[in-house]
Amino acid sequence: MQSEWPSAIREKYKDTIQFFEENGILKVQTRLILSQDPKDFTHPTVLLDHPLLERLVLHTHRSLMHAGVLTTLAQLREKFWIPKGRRVVKAILRQCIKCKRLTAGKVNPDPAPLPPDRYTELQPFK
Repeated sequence: MQSEWPSAIREKYKDTIQFFEENGILKVQTRLILSQDPKDFTHPTVLLDHPLLERLVLHTHRSLMHAGVLTTLAQLREKFWIPKGRRVVKAILRQCIKCKRLTAGKVNPDPAPLPPDRYTELQPFK
């Protein structure tokens, strides 16, 4: 998955993000280097657009009981760094069938036809 990392994207982020490789896996160096947090949290793995990324996002989304984009992304960011993460997660979660059903809009049925006594002409006060 990381062998597909184009050098153009790496060049794009070189001024703002520090990358390094650990055992052939591309990681990001965060500002939390001196913290006591786990190594995955301080040095998240870089994930690119790949079918495995889609499966990972869906698995995380389901394990969080179909949480929204921000909650799913926050959980993923504890171990991974995804370029354009919010956009990627949002696009993947739009395909979730359960979430589509839960957030579906209401259906407005067609109005029923009027009964005959409402449109037939009658004498007043009869």
